[in-house]
Amino acid sequence: MRALLVALDLPTASDIGAALEQAWPGSVVSLAATIDDARAFLEREHVDVVLLGGSAADGGLQLCADVCDSAPVPVLLVMERRGLVDRVRAAQLGIQGVLWRPLTPRAVAAGVRAVLSAPATPSDPAGTFAAGPLHVDYESRAVTVDGRVIDLTATEYRLLYHLTRNANSVLAYETLLAKVWGRRHVADREMLKVHIDRLTLKIPGGGQGQHAIVKHAGLGVVLRVSISRVGG
Repeated sequence: MRALLVALDLPTASDIGAALEQAWPGSVVSLAATIDDARAFLEREHVDVVLLGGSAADGGLQLCADVCDSAPVPVLLVMERRGLVDRVRAAQLGIQGVLWRPLTPRAVAAGVRAVLSAPATPSDPAGTFAAGPLHVDYESRAVTVDGRVIDLTATEYRLLYHLTRNANSVLAYETLLAKVWGRRHVADREMLKVHIDRLTLKIPGGGQGQHAIVKHAGLGVVLRVSISRVGG
């Protein structure tokens, strides 16, 4: 287990480190005092999870966005229990879970296990998908629109993967939630809709011959394409 702790005081970081060591002997825990330090660390090192100190204020949550965008791994927010978190706002920023203070070793281990137990990004099948300006190379996981590389988080890529593999077929909300987050999240439609909106902003469609991600109220989500090519 390799964890990065960001903007956390030393007593809290020590408690989290001890909890991780207890649950995953041999864990390696690194500290970053600032968001800039965290971004630099994530550019050169691999970690399994990021735990980030934050406040309930919108400014505190917004501070998390830079880390979430930089980390291709789950991000957990560590907060005082008295704080109120807008779960939709947290999901918009890419935060995948919250640990409440005062922390216990069991709570830390359970929170980390929960985000790590989400289905992994699909294995890299050979082939490509193309629809209008949208191009997905499954082997390299490269996504481009009109030749421009699109930066997707691991969650956004998993969503796009399943949508492109089932283009023009409506995937039920529960099906997508189970495939991307695991079956324990099948009822959390609001979280799914937030991530679909983030993905749509990054790969906007529209116009003849182009793709469009469409949410069908009460049913699910579909990637509509008029002409697509799947290469082997």
